[in-house]
Amino acid sequence: MRIIYLRLMKDWINNFFMIKLLMKYLLFAGVMAVVGCTEEKMEEVFIEQPNSFHIKVEGDEAFALNIPSGGKIGINGKEVQVLSKGLVSLYEVPAEEKYTVYYPLSVQLQEERMKFNMPKDQIYRTGGVDVAACPYYAVADNEGLADLKLKPALGALKLIIPANQEFASISSVVLKSESDDIMAGCIELDLESGNIITKENMSREVVLKGNIDITENNEAIIVLPPQTFTGKLDVMLVAPKGGGTYSLDLTGKSIEAGRSPRFPPPCRTLRSCTRRSVCSHRSFHRPASGVYVFRPWW
Repeated sequence: MRIIYLRLMKDWINNFFMIKLLMKYLLFAGVMAVVGCTEEKMEEVFIEQPNSFHIKVEGDEAFALNIPSGGKIGINGKEVQVLSKGLVSLYEVPAEEKYTVYYPLSVQLQEERMKFNMPKDQIYRTGGVDVAACPYYAVADNEGLADLKLKPALGALKLIIPANQEFASISSVVLKSESDDIMAGCIELDLESGNIITKENMSREVVLKGNIDITENNEAIIVLPPQTFTGKLDVMLVAPKGGGTYSLDLTGKSIEAGRSPRFPPPCRTLRSCTRRSVCSHRSFHRPASGVYVFRPWW
């Protein structure tokens, strides 16, 4: 009786695992039937997905992306943690035919489109753009994941700021379009072409904030939407002791995604005035210190 019982138990266990395996296979086949996958596509989706990939960026050095360990990127709407040295594990990412990878997580995916808000205020970063103001994205299949490169959705303007020992540093750079060129706002982008489809709540002004050292020649890199300028930009440099303004004529020049062309000022004079005086260009109010008058850099 005991031998018969053990045999029955063994047969039952074997049947249980067979049934479990069969149910798993039927579930898998059912899912593939729903999404219309052939046997060949099944193999591509479930066998060829790599285990991981490293974050790389397509664009110039100003768009370098260094996400710290523990940071997160988005893959097909799922938050995925970044490991050390930009390694991304795909262990918990469901296998698909196509993957949309993006950063930061505030980006919204809507079918074949990506929507994001480009802030009016940006944070200065030495030698690079404010990555929080510039979304990155890429679309790839399983085979393309291994060599995937994230593309910056936006471009940038690189302003050359000459050294000035008197000022030592500036606290912000303000760009304002004299025409209808776009500096910030809500943008919708086509993932396939990379082209901007719609723009909402647009601003003609953007501000880069931070402690920008100008004891030596320096650069201020400001994220902007891809576009061809139709007019001039007013540039204001704000410093604790004063500042400067000048007009930058960029008519006909273009901003491209992932690129940051350099634009020097017309000359190298930054002045301040500690008393109220007359100026045909700009002035601004400094709290508890009267008015500083900005001389143009012409």
